[in-house]
Amino acid sequence: MTIEFAVFGKPVPMARPRVTAHGTYTPKRCREYKAAVAAAAKKKMRGMKMFDGAVMCHIRLSYKVPKSYTKEKRMAAENNIILPVGRNTGDADNHAKAIMDALTGIVWRDDSQVTYLVVSKLYGFEDWAEISIRDDVRA
Repeated sequence: MTIEFAVFGKPVPMARPRVTAHGTYTPKRCREYKAAVAAAAKKKMRGMKMFDGAVMCHIRLSYKVPKSYTKEKRMAAENNIILPVGRNTGDADNHAKAIMDALTGIVWRDDSQVTYLVVSKLYGFEDWAEISIRDDVRA
């Protein structure tokens, strides 16, 4: 079985929990993004059973090319010669964590079922995340 879906909007990496005098919480931006991922997954999984065994997960993150880029730099970004690195795009592993946490209980029982994970960050014309999950036939 394979499922694929997209979540539109700027991808948000998993943030460190914040500790206050009132307790520990996940920042609002991260909670909202995880909710958007969960909603897209629920819509896609409607009428389907969760994955029971090992799964392969591919996450493709797309970032809009910054307006400040020159024409030459913009073309290089659109052709994946320049890739989105730096603080504005977050760490690939933190993006995977946010998305995988959001899919727990919807697509799979636990994210420990993910035995093969690929996360890519590229420039594109819009901000979005594309998520593809399938049975891991190698397991």
